Amino acid sequence: MKRRRRLCAGAASAVLLNDHLLSTISGYQQGLYEELVPIYREWAAMQNEDGQFLFLIDQYLLYMDPVSLQKLHVHTKHPRFLLHLAIVQGQMPLLSRWLRCVGTAWINHDTMNCAARHGQLEIVTYLATSTRLRCSADAMAYAAANGHLDVVKYFYAIDPGLATPYALHQAAEYGHLHVVAFFARRCPHAFARGAMDYAAANGHLAVVRYLHETQSDASVCSTNAMDFAAANGHLDVVKFLHQARDEGCTWNAMDEAATNGYLAVVVFLHQHRKEGCSREAIRGAAGNGHDDIVAYLRDHGLGCSPRDAWKTYTYDVTEDGVALSGEAWPSIEDSLDFLMDSLTR
Repeated sequence: MKRRRRLCAGAASAVLLNDHLLSTISGYQQGLYEELVPIYREWAAMQNEDGQFLFLIDQYLLYMDPVSLQKLHVHTKHPRFLLHLAIVQGQMPLLSRWLRCVGTAWINHDTMNCAARHGQLEIVTYLATSTRLRCSADAMAYAAANGHLDVVKYFYAIDPGLATPYALHQAAEYGHLHVVAFFARRCPHAFARGAMDYAAANGHLAVVRYLHETQSDASVCSTNAMDFAAANGHLDVVKFLHQARDEGCTWNAMDEAATNGYLAVVVFLHQHRKEGCSREAIRGAAGNGHDDIVAYLRDHGLGCSPRDAWKTYTYDVTEDGVALSGEAWPSIEDSLDFLMDSLTR
């Protein structure tokens, strides 16, 4: 009878408990780590629920409103949602665990965009160095729009070409002066037409002032700057542009300020500018219930630019305020007379 060979228990244990061998075998198997299973199950159960997501796992509470969900850069029904959720919270160990389970199947360019938007530099670096993802101009723009200078610097170090005019516009539009200043020092090529317009529109006076003091190219600003600032009620920006710049504005500035109810802006434009307004100012103010502005415009004879002759409106004054009661386009003959008169002035 042939004797069986006996395997040393120590040798068997060494093989079965070898971390490298276990990792290699597991790499060819599907599944999740034990601590990830409850999270995955709760996410799966929520697919049949309406409304916002509410996670209650291990004393962890996260309320996701629709805007926050949009900033995750993934649809909630895709399992990548779980990956991006870890990114938003800056949980690098959790992200690493997910990726060890699913590999690169759950990642795409939106994964990098999500990390950049939320300023997760450690995760951005990991994705750029350990996965197939590459840094992009979109990711740079998301980082700039949200003021994450460290991420902006990282992207710039990898590829200066990622500093596009769009990234600068995003930083200016959302008032991130430190990012705008970085672009100004390192990549002046990124300064394109209208950068100041974006800052003025949202009332970021510090950015407007900085661009005025550092950028000699006149194209950095246009009449849109004062028009947009007035439309959004940013009187301090309107005053600065009036005093420091030569671009001026158009009658849209007063039209939109009146429509949106900014009486102080309307008064300033009337007292210090000569562009005036059109009857759209009265129409817009009346339509939105800004009776004080309607009264001011009428008391000061505003709304009488050449553009006003092109269309006429009638209003009813009642105890409840001023209301638009009708409108009329001119006849062909009157239109021709208006055009001839305008050309011969």
